[in-house]
Amino acid sequence: MYLNDLKENIDNEINQLNNIAMNIGVNTAVIKDWNKKIRDSLITYSTDKFIHQFETQIRNEIIKKSIKNPKFWGYKSIDNDSYGLNMSADTNYTRSLPLDKIEKQFKNSKLMENCICFNSGMAALNAVITICQKIINVPVYAYSAYFETYSLLKEITIKNKMFENKDAYLNAFADSNLHLVEMPVCSTERQDLSINEIKTGILNSKKEVFILIIDSTLELENKQKIKSLLNINKNLIVFKVRSGLKLDQFGLELANLGIVEVYSNLSSKHIEFIVNMLKNYRAVSGLSIDYNSYLRLIAPILTAKDKVLYKQKIKSNTSKLFEIISQKKNKYFKVKFKFGLPFIFLIPTCPNFKLVNWVDDLVKEVNDKGGYLPYGTSFGFRHTRLEIIDDRKKQPYLRLAPGAFLGKSNNILLQYLENKICEKYAK
Repeated sequence: MYLNDLKENIDNEINQLNNIAMNIGVNTAVIKDWNKKIRDSLITYSTDKFIHQFETQIRNEIIKKSIKNPKFWGYKSIDNDSYGLNMSADTNYTRSLPLDKIEKQFKNSKLMENCICFNSGMAALNAVITICQKIINVPVYAYSAYFETYSLLKEITIKNKMFENKDAYLNAFADSNLHLVEMPVCSTERQDLSINEIKTGILNSKKEVFILIIDSTLELENKQKIKSLLNINKNLIVFKVRSGLKLDQFGLELANLGIVEVYSNLSSKHIEFIVNMLKNYRAVSGLSIDYNSYLRLIAPILTAKDKVLYKQKIKSNTSKLFEIISQKKNKYFKVKFKFGLPFIFLIPTCPNFKLVNWVDDLVKEVNDKGGYLPYGTSFGFRHTRLEIIDDRKKQPYLRLAPGAFLGKSNNILLQYLENKICEKYAK
């Protein structure tokens, strides 16, 4: 067996799912039934499927509870018995819905005074870039590999400059005081930036005011030393923007979410003004969270500490699977990986490799054996996930994304990476 710590993986997964289930009020008898079903199946392929079904029931319970909330069925405008109630109650009118209960969950740092949530990561990035260019009308210099970010900049900004090389970006750093960077950058080909490199660039700039937007969607460990940036002798505003769907919902994918954290060494009145600009833009542009999503996202799932451990598990699993795949020395796939990213790329070395057939047969065998290894977009959240990336410009390749749980179904994936099996798909 390739994954020799499978029993430990299963125990850890059951414990975390039990904690989530208890926090949201799932019946104790139901939890015990799922635990028994999972443990009675040890260690078979069906264990993976039962764990996924337990996870799905937890998700369903959160959604059912949101639907049972009487406000879910309310009108889109406020209907209350008095002025006082009207002012104190949550409204289900999306544009003016106060998001304090959600935003409070992400204010887990004494350094961060402000957090603003949006209906998606791209909506959050849209709002921040728009407001920043209103504050200082200068070109956006971007070091980013995420395709949607490039497309967004192209649509909403007249002046921007995209960099694919880290050295070229750092050499041109002082030419603008509005920067957008991915940390880590979403590419195995490009080098990541460090806070110290950005700090040096800001110090070398002649600009007195500097705005930095950090896309931290793929950040698996919160090691960025934002505080060291704020101690420099420059007027600095830092926006950390991320998709809250990816790594903030423990793989349950309850709703789209964008999160903006604001850090600055400016006076509080200036920051409050900027935060209010973002909230006003959120309201008038329709970028706020709808009431259905709001009710799902305020459910008490786990703590901030649990979230850190969840991200660390994904990071560890990805490195572990990469190491196992590398040892196989497969001649039909080129393996690309960068430590710290939550996925691995498998690129066929043969131009005629039948990748779609390979994936279909792999998934079919997992299903036939009663396991669970899904094909789907985005990347792994709780379970390993496969996705074919085809931009129609080059040969399609596979993105393999381990989640927080490495189950036995991964053994079939590893078997399909044997040269003897791959050979028939290269003919």
